[in-house]
Amino acid sequence: MALLTVGALAACGDDDSGSGDAAPLTPVSTDVADLVLTAEDAPGGFSHLDIGEMLAEQTAGGDDDDVLGTIDQINAGNSTDRAECAALQPNQLTFIAQISDRPGEIAVAEFTADDDSEVTVIDSLVSTTEGEERLPANLSGCGSSTTTFTDVFTGEGGESSYTLFSETSDAQIEGVEDARIITVTADDGAPETWEPVNIVDGNIGSVYSRVTGHGSIDPQMLVGVTQTQVDRITGR
Repeated sequence: MALLTVGALAACGDDDSGSGDAAPLTPVSTDVADLVLTAEDAPGGFSHLDIGEMLAEQTAGGDDDDVLGTIDQINAGNSTDRAECAALQPNQLTFIAQISDRPGEIAVAEFTADDDSEVTVIDSLVSTTEGEERLPANLSGCGSSTTTFTDVFTGEGGESSYTLFSETSDAQIEGVEDARIITVTADDGAPETWEPVNIVDGNIGSVYSRVTGHGSIDPQMLVGVTQTQVDRITGR
């Protein structure tokens, strides 16, 4: 396997859609079930969860309307201005809503650190069609964006907002077009549970890959997970 190199160039909010020098590779399938990472792909010390399988289990009893209705209610209380920047802070609830809305087009593998006192999570998303999970090629408009959230259940918390900041650097990952690393931070208005986010995304042919690390994760580790994802997508 070729060694990975990550460019050191970083520009806050700039349109830095990095590109690897290697020729693009071809996905082995258009079925996300064939492309999503599995338990055998988990980094050392991490446990695996397939978000789609979890959703299927939770709705197997026929109460999917209740489950998805609650998730939609929570998601409806959150918004990001600009809307195309919302994917800078993905979470399990948005994954579930997207998989439910577009079955067979999106899949997500989640890896959680086994012995971390603070929850450290890596999500690897693949999609075969265009949608809101795909960050725009030009991220200049997401250098600074505002997220508003509401306590939709009790109403006691009212409406709050905080600002996200993103910095983008080029990445060179074998077989990935326009690969980049995106670092996301927030101002003091963010909830106490909010953690910094690092994202590695890019395209492998018609397939979009986005690997997200929540918490104190070295972006280089995400580059490694991305390479594993590329190998899965291309059957290497």
